[in-house]
Amino acid sequence: MLGDVRSGRLLWWYNRKQLAGRAWQPGSVFKLVVAYSLLVDRHFDPASVYDCRGNGNRDPGTNLPRCWLRYGHGAVNLARALAVSCNLYFAHYGSLLGAEAILRQARNLGLGRNTGTDLGGEVAGSLPRALGDDEMGRFATGQHPRLLVTAAQLFSLMAAIANGGELVAPM
Repeated sequence: MLGDVRSGRLLWWYNRKQLAGRAWQPGSVFKLVVAYSLLVDRHFDPASVYDCRGNGNRDPGTNLPRCWLRYGHGAVNLARALAVSCNLYFAHYGSLLGAEAILRQARNLGLGRNTGTDLGGEVAGSLPRALGDDEMGRFATGQHPRLLVTAAQLFSLMAAIANGGELVAPM
């Protein structure tokens, strides 16, 4: 979909029925929510570096996913992790931050509830209520089965990033 981030007016969409009436796992787009949650946390330094080694990088006691880049991205900070979409960076720091902090910001950013769009047939998507430590890696990379968002919610999220933080419903 393509729309005006200030007014929410949609200029183009592929399938109107799927804009608000169907929810999917957000995948890597959810890393923006995790990044925002980290930045809101006063104890996080965005210059902190994580050494992504790809498939073989496992922290003791965690259930981190594999990175999409087989041999890893090497040393990445927040900006670089966003640029290369490093799964292990977000799984690691998302686990350290915790589910409740990320879920709180996801709700603040309009996920897990209706946007108020006039597109009709809107579903709310879903946010997990509680997560075990072994689920954090999949959650922080947007691949958790109980994390579901609509295209309308993602439009609203991206519009808020682009326009200085104001949530707008697509119309």
